Amino acid sequence: MRWLILLLLLPALAQARPATNVSSHLSAVRRQIAKVEANQRLTEAQRQQQEQAREQAERDIGRLVEQMRGLDTQVTEVNRQLLALQQRQQQLEQEDRTQTQALIREDRLVWQNVRHDYFRLLLNQQHPEKLARVLHDFRILNADRDQRLQALRRNVAELAQSRQQAEHERDHLAELQQGLQQRHQELSGAQKRRQRALAVLRHREESDGQKLERLQRSEHRLSDLLERLSHPAPSTSPAPPAALLPAPAGACALPASGGLRNQFAAERMGGLRWNGVVIAAASGTPVRAIAAGRVVYAAYVRGYGLLIIVDHGQGLLSIYGQNRSLRKHAGDVVQAGEAIAEAGDTGDASSQGVYFEVRRHGHPEDPMRWCHEK
Repeated sequence: MRWLILLLLLPALAQARPATNVSSHLSAVRRQIAKVEANQRLTEAQRQQQEQAREQAERDIGRLVEQMRGLDTQVTEVNRQLLALQQRQQQLEQEDRTQTQALIREDRLVWQNVRHDYFRLLLNQQHPEKLARVLHDFRILNADRDQRLQALRRNVAELAQSRQQAEHERDHLAELQQGLQQRHQELSGAQKRRQRALAVLRHREESDGQKLERLQRSEHRLSDLLERLSHPAPSTSPAPPAALLPAPAGACALPASGGLRNQFAAERMGGLRWNGVVIAAASGTPVRAIAAGRVVYAAYVRGYGLLIIVDHGQGLLSIYGQNRSLRKHAGDVVQAGEAIAEAGDTGDASSQGVYFEVRRHGHPEDPMRWCHEK
């Protein structure tokens, strides 16, 4: 670059200045070149800073989306419990009214009939058999009345407890909603930070050499990660389930709906080839495991964004990248078709979707040999 600028400027310098001044002007040009190179180095440092800012924002977005999904689930459950409590309260209130009315009727019956006959027969001391029958009826009515009173007391106590629990659930719901509102605000801030970083990065175009170097670094990161995963530390947890993938015949569905943006093994640039495919799925679309297995990695990887890897046993891994958020964590057992992430555009993604790879014993295989489009 230095000599190119120098060669371009030499003719103009030779025409514009006497030969005696060429040396001094060459020195000025060299100083200008050094200044441009210094600015270039500063710009690269700024670029790295913006890359880190974007990555941090994408991690924050993934975390917040996951938290909001959990809070939404809790809000739904609390609302369900509140509805059940309200229905139970209505039932208890109706039972209270029914039992109270029955007690009033029975009391009126006892005073008007049974007790009247009881005291009359007792005072007259006649018809002892009638007195025995009246006493028997009186005991039955009293026992029934006692049962109704006990049931009424239980209902009153349960109703009071239900109301107290409903109040507690309403307070809990208010806390959850406040938490959701706070997460929404944090999410909005993280999205703005990401957009600012992306705007700075896109304003400065990369050269082909820089882009190739960045892609190579990303591939090396994933290769190193897979190499580490192939030699896990000793663990007492059970081994992942055996692979449930069928023989390569395209029987499994792709992890998300959408057309393919590239073909496996197609040239990417500078001799690099695609090790997987990018599925054009809208942001937030559920990303589903193609088969049963165990999550062995779920975190952010530069170049691939929020990444999740599922071990299906027998040396077979499925890899899902550029997600907006992750629904599973390392160690989780997943079933075929279970949602494990949400599609996005994190990492080096140029548009929304899912990056998907299948590797067998560490070697990339064509995902379309295993899966078919939905």
